[in-house]
Amino acid sequence: MRGGIRIKILYDYIYISKKDANGEISYQKCVTNQIRDPYFNNMAIVANNQEHDDRISNIDIDAIYFKNLDP
Repeated sequence: MRGGIRIKILYDYIYISKKDANGEISYQKCVTNQIRDPYFNNMAIVANNQEHDDRISNIDIDAIYFKNLDP
């Protein structure tokens, strides 16, 4: 099954929603946080999958989509 994480940055707030890989069909609200300095910030998306690591938290990043609502 495929899950997902959705990250939305709107003005000085960041909204994170998740969809578990257990058959869920919609995203659920996870975290809402205020960005202290919205003009100087960075975002990184990282997956660490080592062959010998079989924890359930291992994830593969299949695709990353960026959508700019204020071009």
